[in-house]
Amino acid sequence: MPASMTAAEFVEVHQALLVKHARTNARLPQDDRTPALPPEDLTAELVRLLDDVEGSGVNLGALTSPDAYLRRCVTVASSRAKRRRTLLQQVTAGDDLSAVSSDIKKVDAELPPPPEPDSEVSREARKKLDSIHSGLRPHDALVLALVVDDERGVEGAALALTQSAEDTHASFARALALARELGTCGEEGKKASDERLRELLVELARGSKDPEAKDRHVDEPVLALIRGGDLGDDLADALAHVAKCVDCRARVAEGETTQHSVIVMAIDAGARKDIVVRAAEESHARLLPRGDGRFTAIIASENLVAFKAKLSEAAVARVAVAGQVDIPVARRRAPSLVDATEAGGIDAAELRAWADIGKVGAAPAPIEPGIPRWAMVAALVGVAVVSAALALVLSAR
Repeated sequence: MPASMTAAEFVEVHQALLVKHARTNARLPQDDRTPALPPEDLTAELVRLLDDVEGSGVNLGALTSPDAYLRRCVTVASSRAKRRRTLLQQVTAGDDLSAVSSDIKKVDAELPPPPEPDSEVSREARKKLDSIHSGLRPHDALVLALVVDDERGVEGAALALTQSAEDTHASFARALALARELGTCGEEGKKASDERLRELLVELARGSKDPEAKDRHVDEPVLALIRGGDLGDDLADALAHVAKCVDCRARVAEGETTQHSVIVMAIDAGARKDIVVRAAEESHARLLPRGDGRFTAIIASENLVAFKAKLSEAAVARVAVAGQVDIPVARRRAPSLVDATEAGGIDAAELRAWADIGKVGAAPAPIEPGIPRWAMVAALVGVAVVSAALALVLSAR
């Protein structure tokens, strides 16, 4: 990893890791007052959080344990994402948009503690786990890493490798046997049940530094084979690397990662709701209702100019564009087929657009083409004069 790395570069390198932690956090139990957020929203918030972390002076390129640091970041990202969702509910309820900007700043100010350097304890924990890895076949070592380091459980590891639960249990049993033999978790580990030993190994992994994977990352065609259940000896070198590489394991389990780019707009349609809906249909934009006459539009960048032109022609009251949002998305099958406007993760951009729309003046009412304003005024005055004359004639009778 280079000595210096921007947040955008960090996200590009570790996209699958961000998706992994977002999906893991989204699966955690939630209380009744706090509904779970979609993983895409958490991934997008992680991206924004890392940008703010970089702005606070943290050199993300100097991290020796990106996976461990992201585990700490995702908790803060979850808190920020929930607060943004509350603000969007207030926008939908018709609250004052001028207060949104200050509220956004408060959300963005919530940051994780600065990353800590690897300690002797974390290095020793990694050494113990590596000693188990080195005594296993690459396939079994990969199962161990998925179950313990990534905390997916045996069933989750089986799903990631498209392998039967029985075969995955057998692989993990061999890893547990070696851990007992090596005394990895001390005397308690030697006497513990399989489930308790798994818990002890997970605790050890949480306190360890990231493993060092010195070889270059495995390319997607080979990862696709592993993801599809090809775990033969001809892929031993690739399996050994993936077992040690947090990024490649995430790419195997979460799927092929790509980025979807969309434009987010806030629209105060006023009385022209039908026009906005029709323009959205013609431009393939997705509309989200945000209260009386308010919409958030999510649109592909290539359709933006035509969409804005339609709104301008109809003199739609107020429009604010938040700009392009790049959202990391991972799919185990055909990620390119995912509709970018359906991917989610646009809360931060949407709030920024609603904060900006308060600064946009309302557009004047449209004038019918071909009829000068003076002619319209004259016609109205003429109607008033004729009406008055008729009234006088009728009263005289």
